[in-house]
Order: sequence, then structure tokens, then C-alpha cells
Amino acid sequence: MRTTWLLLAVLIAGCGDEFSVPPRDDGGGGGCSGLSLTACANSTQCKVQPGCCGGASTCIDKDRPAVACICLQPCSDLGEADCRARSDCKADTCTQCSCTPTYIGCRARTAAALPCPDVDCAQPPCCSTSADCSSSAGSYCAEPGARICGGACMLPEPCMADLDCKSAGMPNAICDPVPCSCGSGLGCQPGCGSNADCAEGQTCDATHRCVAKVCTGGAGCPANFDCVPVGPTELCRRRTCTSASTCDGSGSCVNGSCYKSLGMCEFPRP
Repeated sequence: MRTTWLLLAVLIAGCGDEFSVPPRDDGGGGGCSGLSLTACANSTQCKVQPGCCGGASTCIDKDRPAVACICLQPCSDLGEADCRARSDCKADTCTQCSCTPTYIGCRARTAAALPCPDVDCAQPPCCSTSADCSSSAGSYCAEPGARICGGACMLPEPCMADLDCKSAGMPNAICDPVPCSCGSGLGCQPGCGSNADCAEGQTCDATHRCVAKVCTGGAGCPANFDCVPVGPTELCRRRTCTSASTCDGSGSCVNGSCYKSLGMCEFPRP
């Protein structure tokens, strides 16, 4: 009986040695992950996995698939459009010799703002509201493109309808209120001949007047305009705002509306 028990013990010990599981060599806590990169490169069961986006290389099991790296381009290498499309980047602008913001570069949103370059020109008094204007720069903030009246007023040829202006000698003459005129009556003035004669967001209609551009399905308007329902149609209307973040691109919020540039401080004209 003693001999039988000894034989059984030997058989059990042999089975334990025969079916023991070797250490894993798969980079997931096994032998590969513990190897140096040199030893990994010389191993028949491991391979070096290059680090992604400048990260450190690692040692993984030879049978594991390679990792596909998707590395974001640094903010500093981006143009304005791509910079503004990235939530982790910030496009910096400067107003140089004008009130129109100029793109100067892209940076990580957490980085310090880029400094504006030195320029050899006079900077006009730019503004978002009249509160930005001082007594020396002007008393109110005029929107970009606003007509500044003053000095001698205009004496337009009076009229009641467009037909009254046919002999006025003006291109596409129309009968409308004349800006900066002496009085509030109608007067003959040149009308538009094409869309190029009209302001941003407008088109030239059949009566030679600039009217709001028609849009469809909320689209088809220039930057800083919205396509809004007006009766049975949709028209481009300048976007309202409380800050520049509401406006497109490097747009500015001036007196509650979005423009491509800042306004300018002006004095009332005598």
C-alpha cells in the first residue's frame, strides 16, 4: 500500500509540471510589457509599438494589431478657418491701421494671447458701443458703412414717383428719401444697376432699389446674417448680438448687430 501511494504522488507531481501555464507574453501585464525596447526588438514573441503623436514606444505581443494613430495638427500650424473649427484652438486678431480685425495666428485655447505686431500707422478710434468712445475720439459709435451727415445739406430734385426722375440725368434714377438731404421729402437719386451696387446682404430689384436678399431653408446669407422668415418668404437679416462670440469668424458686435469690422467713434457733424 505504501508503494501505491508513493507512485500516485509521483504521477500527480508529473501532471502538475506537464500542464503548468507559462507567463503571458502579450503586453497586458505579461513578459512583453516588462521588456526594454532593445530586448523587445530582439524577441521572437514581442514587437515594438511606436508611440502615437510623439508619445513613448511600448513593447507588445507580436500577434496584437498595430494601433492606428490619429494626431491633431498643432494649433500654431492652422489657418484661420481650420483654427476656428477646432474647439481646443483660438484664433487671435488685431486691428491694425483700421477697425477691421486681421488674423495674426492660432494658438491653444489655454495659451497666452498672441501679441499684436508693431505697425507704423495711426490707429483709428474703434468701438463696439458709444461707451468705448472718449471725448477726444468721438461721442458716439457709428456702425461700419454708416452714412455720416453734416455740413451743407443736399437739395435733391423733388419728385413723387420714379417717372418724375426720368429726365434727372441719373443712372437708373429713383424717387426715394435722400440721405443727408435738406428736409424729409422725396428726391431723385441714382438707383442700383446690379447687386454689386448694393450693401452686403442685399440685392438690386427690378425697380433699381437695394432690398434684402432672399434666402431658402435658413441658408444662403453672407456671414453675420441670418435667414429669417418674413411673411411668405425668407430674407437675409443682419444678426443681432450681445458680444462678438455670437458673430461669424472674426466678426464684431457693434451696437447690437454683427459686422465684419468694429465701428468708429464719430462726432456729430455741424
